[in-house]
Amino acid sequence: MVMCTEDSLLKSEERQLHVIILIGSILAVVAACIVSVPREGMSSRAVIGSVSIPSACVFRNITGIPCAGCGIVRSVVCLAHCEVARSWGFHRLGMVVLVLLVAQIPYRAATLIRGRSPKCMRHKSIDVLWIGLALAAAINWVFTLIQLR
Repeated sequence: MVMCTEDSLLKSEERQLHVIILIGSILAVVAACIVSVPREGMSSRAVIGSVSIPSACVFRNITGIPCAGCGIVRSVVCLAHCEVARSWGFHRLGMVVLVLLVAQIPYRAATLIRGRSPKCMRHKSIDVLWIGLALAAAINWVFTLIQLR
């Protein structure tokens, strides 16, 4: 278990990173609430009003095969609109991504207000989180590819 030791003052570049992540997280959550996914099927693209948002996945556009992250945006958008079952159909990790995204807002805001960052958040616990998320994405991708066969 990683214990938090004394807090350290934020350096200028750390402060900038916290501000960027805070603003990005707020914008992503707001965008998820504004965007919608039509009910025309699982291949539906996200839309704003009547404007369809084109696919940004280079891997899928070239190969025709979904990448490990394909559907994550539509999944998060569905969750923002309380459509849990549809979210699961687009991507199984949408809930995890949304929770991590929303959790950034109070964490980054509190860190900026305090002007200090706990040392424990910059070490092994974060590495384990990213490794676990990458492993979950890889396993999810294998299941998705198997379903396409």
